[in-house]
Amino acid sequence: MATFISLHIKSDNRAFVGKLVQELSDVNHITYGSYPNELDENILPGENANPNFIAIGDIQNGWISVQLNSFKKLHDWAKKISKELNTLVVQVVGQTTSDAYYFLMYDKGELRREIEFYYGELDNLIDKGEKFAFEKPSLVPLNDNDYENLFNGDTLEQYCKELGFDLFNDVQPEFYYILKNKNLYKTLSEVLASKKKRWWRFW
Repeated sequence: MATFISLHIKSDNRAFVGKLVQELSDVNHITYGSYPNELDENILPGENANPNFIAIGDIQNGWISVQLNSFKKLHDWAKKISKELNTLVVQVVGQTTSDAYYFLMYDKGELRREIEFYYGELDNLIDKGEKFAFEKPSLVPLNDNDYENLFNGDTLEQYCKELGFDLFNDVQPEFYYILKNKNLYKTLSEVLASKKKRWWRFW
């Protein structure tokens, strides 16, 4: 199973991005270091929790990548950050086990594109904003043998390459800003109480 959740900001001002992310999130503790592998083990259940474990990488090809531990659609984050920095902000979420994928882009505070695709519920497809010139003609396969019109992890990777950054960069940055809530680990009863039957489930 592969789950990936990230925010990407076209900027070279990593310190200011860190400041904005801290203001928008539930974090109260900042450290520095290599990529925290425990972030991937602390994905929050549900779709409404603000990220509370975040790693902000070095600038690569003019983009700052922010790894997150929440499936929440970050419209407010993307809108504020893109407006404050007068730039593009992209949120990408994918889960290969459930074939669920999400793409969000704001430009200078304005929503440009939003796509949500889950192969289990094609009727609930989200397709907002003006299509990019590089997009496929359809987001929905014509039939089970239609591999041309698939919105999946490869599609998200291609979108990001067209915008100028590598979604799955194999080269790890030298160090990260690591932001997390000191009260990160919830009790089992709190986790179970927050569970909802949504397609982002991975437990």
